[in-house]
Amino acid sequence: MTVMINEENKAEGQDLPKMQIHETDNYITAIIGGKQKEAENDVKKDFTDFLDMLKALPQDPALREQLLDILKESPLSAEFLLEALESPLYTAYRNQLLAMCWEAGIDMTAHLPYFTKLAASSNDPLALLELQTIIQDMDLSDATKRNTAIEVLKISLPLKTDDFSREIIKDILDFLQSRE
Repeated sequence: MTVMINEENKAEGQDLPKMQIHETDNYITAIIGGKQKEAENDVKKDFTDFLDMLKALPQDPALREQLLDILKESPLSAEFLLEALESPLYTAYRNQLLAMCWEAGIDMTAHLPYFTKLAASSNDPLALLELQTIIQDMDLSDATKRNTAIEVLKISLPLKTDDFSREIIKDILDFLQSRE
């Protein structure tokens, strides 16, 4: 897969660098402004470059789909997205990152505790909707993790500051409890 932004396809009024992404089985090579960086032993660095590029891109649905395809094809996408979600550098992009988790069809089951804690601590309605979708896409066969998630969300429910957030937490709780 190759994604390229150049003078011909950049957004009007935007000063975007020329960039390409080439994905192979074990690494991504990013070319930004004509300078090539090979990172066979540092896929995380390439994913950071990927996020930087994603932030800089115009809201082009076709290009966004191509970038999501890169995430779909990489075995390290779940860990990468989790690391990006935890990074203060990407706080402003949290909802977009959350959406990418389920839009790319990435299995986040192993990270149920993280997403549960994030839902428990968030009062952002959009983030909660994205978290609900991520959790509903998980394999919840691990009763211990599922029950822990239920308890964490039950504790957080009275702390929610608005009705909408409380309703989403209730919906997530109902979903988790229906899997018992």
